[in-house]
Amino acid sequence: MANADLDGLLNIAIQLARQSLSKNGTFAPFGAHISADGETALVEPDEVNPDAVPELLSGLRELLREKAQNGEIRAAVLCFEGRATPPGEDAACAVIGLQLDHESGECYELGVPYVIADTGEVELGMVFGARVQPDLFATT
Repeated sequence: MANADLDGLLNIAIQLARQSLSKNGTFAPFGAHISADGETALVEPDEVNPDAVPELLSGLRELLREKAQNGEIRAAVLCFEGRATPPGEDAACAVIGLQLDHESGECYELGVPYVIADTGEVELGMVFGARVQPDLFATT
């Protein structure tokens, strides 16, 4: 990515997810955004119900979409646990899933494979994914 806002959000999200994975073996979906004036903020659900992860992610997406449509933010990331098959691999693996969206129209869906060692250390693989159609900043 050539966008400093998205690079910054990507690094923050991976770091927070990795810390939680190392400490808890899991993490709840969360988001982060950069406000119109350049401030970075974290967005987390009030309560985490493991059985309601899709609803939590949907709620975070709607909150960030509303902020984007109102001009309150210029970039956002959604971060969640998932499974995906990296390029060149035959099987799906655990990934830190990321959706990055910018007011310029740049939007990416990415995955970062990970393995949690017996020591609790989280080993990350290579980031993979693709540029996709804008979501949070989409004009309808």
